[in-house]
Amino acid sequence: MNWRAGLFRIWVVVAVVWMAACAVFGFWVWRNSENVTYTLTNPSGLKFTVQAPKGTSESEVAYFVRDLDAVKKRQAECARDRGPWCDEAMAVEMTNDRSWVLTLIAVTAIGGPLVVFLLGLVCFWVASGFQRPPSSQKL
Repeated sequence: MNWRAGLFRIWVVVAVVWMAACAVFGFWVWRNSENVTYTLTNPSGLKFTVQAPKGTSESEVAYFVRDLDAVKKRQAECARDRGPWCDEAMAVEMTNDRSWVLTLIAVTAIGGPLVVFLLGLVCFWVASGFQRPPSSQKL
């Protein structure tokens, strides 16, 4: 029985299944991290279109817009001089903090099988040190 060939084949199958599972999970995370557009009008009549991560509530978007420095600056400008730009909707985007997850999934998909492979090589190297040296035959 060839242990090395058998264990290598098991590693290949497990590595492919592992990478496929990571790919499916990564696709699921990517699919659920899409942005949704919200349209808001503040009490002073300024309009905003906000790109926010899917699942963000309208109250969170309203708090985000209220506390944004660019929005405060526009409110001050439009309160001073109500120009035609004040009637246009200002585009604002909330950051999508899930992008690091995709990087982590990619590293895990490649790194997991690589670490297992290297551990297997180390185990075979250690085990080969316990084999008896070939005996020399006298002529």
